[in-house]
Amino acid sequence: VPSKPKKQGEYKPSELRPLKTAEIDYFKTRGIAERTLFDAGVRGCTRWMPQTKEDTNTIAFQFIKGNKRVNTKYRTGKKEMAQDANAEKCFYNFDVLKAKPKRLHITEGEIDALTLMEVNFDNVVSVPDGAPNPTANNLDNKFSYFTEEAMKLFDGIKEVVLVTDNDENG
Repeated sequence: VPSKPKKQGEYKPSELRPLKTAEIDYFKTRGIAERTLFDAGVRGCTRWMPQTKEDTNTIAFQFIKGNKRVNTKYRTGKKEMAQDANAEKCFYNFDVLKAKPKRLHITEGEIDALTLMEVNFDNVVSVPDGAPNPTANNLDNKFSYFTEEAMKLFDGIKEVVLVTDNDENG
């Protein structure tokens, strides 16, 4: 039985499960096939969510860096989100940066990245927390995933395409 995450200490990834039929069907309505989800490491998880204050079925987006899961972002059917405690902030699909593509697409969210992957873009990353609110004060924290390591990986990339939503944040 999943329990409330710890507030401090070592990162301990949650136990994930294959996606349920209803979760796969949700992505199909967004034009994203099961194969793309599987290849991108999208899984399911029952975990304690701060918004519901109970164990809740979620979709789990694994943040993989160096072939190791360093964070997981969880999303409920009601678009409530949470991430693992004590996890590293990094781009979703981080390891694509190591391939030094000539063109890189950066999206505001994991589902946006999956949409591009579905139509055969393999040079896609997403920011971990969406685009910041234009009135946000603490942008240092909001961009903490853009580390020295990540900046160095951008050196060989010739073109960066920002794929944003049509809203104030985008």
